[in-house]
This record gives sequence, structure tokens and C-alpha cells, in this order.
Amino acid sequence: MTNVKPLFKRLLLLSFLVGFVIIAAIPVGAASWNVWSQGDCAGGYPKGASTLSWSGYSSSDSGSSWGWLWYWTGSSWSQRASGFGSASGSTNAAVANTVAAHQTGNWTQTGGHTATFFSGQRNSQGNIFSCP
Repeated sequence: MTNVKPLFKRLLLLSFLVGFVIIAAIPVGAASWNVWSQGDCAGGYPKGASTLSWSGYSSSDSGSSWGWLWYWTGSSWSQRASGFGSASGSTNAAVANTVAAHQTGNWTQTGGHTATFFSGQRNSQGNIFSCP
């Protein structure tokens, strides 16, 4: 009967430790952000978007995106359009949309992004797409 108390104490301690590990492993409102650029020629016109999205930050946080749409001239990239977008809040997205006149060839979208929840500027590079 004397071995029951130490065994009970060990089991009780073990259950507390297991419970603590499980609780510590559960994420609690982790904040995150992401940047990207993309483009296409759907509808016959080259267009793009550069996006900064975030969630889980303070309601007073904000972010901005600048976007540039580029055309390949055969020897270099030439900027053909630009856009700007900004947003604020704990969860939101700042989107810079661009659109240019139709021109056959290769295009791409690039972006620059700033926010109150990271320092400096983050850049994004989109896919190269073709307009027939």
C-alpha cells in the first residue's frame, strides 16, 4: 500500500507535464504576412497585381504596395504601367493593380511592399507571361 502514493504522485506529475506540453504546442493567434506579384493577359490586356497580405496584427497596423508592369523589348525590360495600394487593420491586404495597352510579347509584374510590422522594403517578382 505504501507504493501507491509514490506511483500516484508520479502519474499526477506526468499528466501535468503532458498537459503543459500539449497546451504549449497550440498556436495562439500567430501573426503572419506574405508578399507576391502576378500577372496575366486574360481579356487581351496585360495586367498585374502586387499584394501584401497580413493577419493577426494590431488594428492600428498598415501596409502599402507599389506595382510595376514591365514589357520585354527584346533587349531590356521597359516599364509600361504602375499602381499603388494601401490598407490598415489587424487583417487586410494592400494591392497595387496595373494594366497596360495591348502589345504582343512577354510581360512581368514586380512589386515593392512596406508595413508597420516589418522594417525596410520587401520586393516581389511575378511570373513572365505572354500576350498574343
